[in-house]
Amino acid sequence: MAFEDSGTGARAARDAGLRLIVVPTPSTRAPSADLALTTLEDPALLEWIATW
Repeated sequence: MAFEDSGTGARAARDAGLRLIVVPTPSTRAPSADLALTTLEDPALLEWIATW
């Protein structure tokens, strides 16, 4: 599992075969990911992890 905020990091995580969660900064566009959040405190993160 990887947490990323940039397109470059997201591509590296995908290339490594990792599940990807993005938390982009307000000034960047969210890269494609398994889950996109606005904060790591988002309850959706725990809900998503519980589905594994």
